[in-house]
Amino acid sequence: MLFNGRWSTQWAKLQQAHYKSIKKTLQKGTQWAKQLLLIIWKFWDSLWKCRNEAVHGGTKVEQNTIMRTCLLQELKDIYDDQSNYVPSDCQYLMSSYDDHSKKSYSFISSWLAF
Repeated sequence: MLFNGRWSTQWAKLQQAHYKSIKKTLQKGTQWAKQLLLIIWKFWDSLWKCRNEAVHGGTKVEQNTIMRTCLLQELKDIYDDQSNYVPSDCQYLMSSYDDHSKKSYSFISSWLAF
């Protein structure tokens, strides 16, 4: 069992007892536990990399597309909610979301940070 990222030493002892019961005296329970833990960590690392690629993109083009999509969603949320703004704040909006969304990434990003 894994607990807080640590492997219980009981697994190695149990495997050693199993090896002893089947008369495999050259095998060690600690070696088995180490190999199993390495397999689990390699799988977990692979899974983590796969998840990050799916969420954040695997190439620069994919990453830029994902970032722009998130940025445009944030911008769309602002325009969708503009009826709740005071008139003095509406002066900072462009004539429409479509007009604003055609601007460059850096322009929109700076505008949102404002």
